[in-house]
Amino acid sequence: MKKILFSSLLFAALSATNAQVGINTDSPQAILDITGKNITDPSNMDGLLIPRINTFPTLNPTVSQNSMLVYLTVATTSGSQFGVNPPGFYYWNFSELKWVAIEAGRSDWSINGNRGTLDGTNFLGTVDNVPLNIRFNNEKAGRIDAERTFYGYRSGNSNYGEMNVGVGNEALYNNTTGANNTAIGSRALMSSTTSSANTALGFESLYSDIISGENVAVGYQALRNNTTDSNTAVGYRSLFENTTGNSNTAVGREALRNTIGGNSNTAVGREALQLNTTGGNNTASGVQALRNNLTGNDNVGIGPYSLYNNTIGSGNVASGINSLYQNVSGEGNTSIGKESMYNNRIGNSNVALGFASLYDNTNGNENVAIGTEASRDNSSGSRNVAIGHDASRVNTTGNGNVAVGNFALLTNATGNNNTALGNAADVSTPDITNATALGNGAKVGVSNKVRIGNQDVTSIEVQVGLSIASDRRFKENIVPISLGLDFIDQLTPVEYVKKNDAEKRKEWGLIAQDLKQVLKDNHYEGAAIISSDRSKEEYLSIRYDDLLAPIIKSIQELNARSRQTELLLKKVTDQQQVIKELTSRVEDLERKWSEGMTKTK
Repeated sequence: MKKILFSSLLFAALSATNAQVGINTDSPQAILDITGKNITDPSNMDGLLIPRINTFPTLNPTVSQNSMLVYLTVATTSGSQFGVNPPGFYYWNFSELKWVAIEAGRSDWSINGNRGTLDGTNFLGTVDNVPLNIRFNNEKAGRIDAERTFYGYRSGNSNYGEMNVGVGNEALYNNTTGANNTAIGSRALMSSTTSSANTALGFESLYSDIISGENVAVGYQALRNNTTDSNTAVGYRSLFENTTGNSNTAVGREALRNTIGGNSNTAVGREALQLNTTGGNNTASGVQALRNNLTGNDNVGIGPYSLYNNTIGSGNVASGINSLYQNVSGEGNTSIGKESMYNNRIGNSNVALGFASLYDNTNGNENVAIGTEASRDNSSGSRNVAIGHDASRVNTTGNGNVAVGNFALLTNATGNNNTALGNAADVSTPDITNATALGNGAKVGVSNKVRIGNQDVTSIEVQVGLSIASDRRFKENIVPISLGLDFIDQLTPVEYVKKNDAEKRKEWGLIAQDLKQVLKDNHYEGAAIISSDRSKEEYLSIRYDDLLAPIIKSIQELNARSRQTELLLKKVTDQQQVIKELTSRVEDLERKWSEGMTKTK
């Protein structure tokens, strides 16, 4: 009865015009003002109980119940028609047709931070298939849905493509239908509209890419201006200027930075292939390898600064620090070793293997140098072969030389078509031509000469006799020799032992100095039978086969004298026969006279 009376009075009071009702107060400040009995020491009964329910009504309230307040005592789960709702106060929001929690301390996220959250239970996001959006100054600043993820001011601003990820200020800003892109960094893939399968990591990486795909850019402004497919750039401004080039790989700071339309280049190292514009199929590995290449194709530079200055040369291979460093337009060169072919500029088709081999070659062609500093000083000499440490080291302009052995042809500088085979096999002067030195330490002193062995050689054996070219067509000024028996008679054959012969065996021959004097006495000074090695010591040699002609002449002279003697002997014999016959006749006459005298008596 008391409850009915109180309700009636309360209803009447609330129904009165401009009336306020106060409970435990004489001066209500609102339509209903409830004050605790003892606000300084309240009891556990001081408070207002809102209707409590175990679950929300199956039938939704109407607009008439808009803002109706209840307290949910039992949490609803994801399997219920109401979704996940923890216990707490809820009000009916008719415009959204759902119960809305009003206990911020329990489920709303505070702008001042939150306490009491449960890992795995509390979260920031949606519980239905509706994208989560984040805004800054009412501009898009993030979006998460089933097929795309964006985080950053205006990232994914126009995106409709699938499976895209954009993290950073204006990342994937213009993308519309491009799919499978990943952009991390401010303005990464900013201009992309329909491009797909790109990965951009770094400020303005792949910034200008619009429709191309399958690119990877990692680093500040990597592939910034790219518009084509299948490029990989890792490093600060790597492939920065690339627009139409494809299938390029650049790893390192500003690697392939200026490439515009070059294809299939690989650059690994700081500023490798940095200035390349349209050159293709180049490989550069090492700091500034092929740095200045512009349009050269099919080059390989391995090692710091290899092929550094190459601009238009193609088909070169350089392996080693500073190898082919100065090459500009030379083509088809192979250079392996530190500073090999360092100064080559326009020389073509050379091969250098070894430290500083062909170091100074500038425009020499078709040379082969194998060994430390082999043909180091060669500048314009061509078609030379040098194999061995310091082989043909000082050759500068000589052509067609072959040096095989450590220090072989070390003296030659400008001579042509020389051959030196053996350790330190060499020529005596730097300008000899068509000379051959065979064997350890063999040295040839004049052009068009062959030297076999050094001064320590004691014997040379051959299986067959030596044939000496003597065709009339090879000779001129042919006249009968004047040296004969008298010349041979002036020679002094000697017996001797060579100083280098450990067995001290006796040998026979002539002394070159003696023969030289005899030739001078007979007005044949400078004859080829005597030759010098042109060394400081000026060792002399004798071409013994030249003695065959004077010996033959001597025999001919002896034969002529023999015939004269035979004629003289015949004449004497004939005379003796006449004398004999005359003597016989005289004797016969004497006998007959004697007999006649006897008869007369």
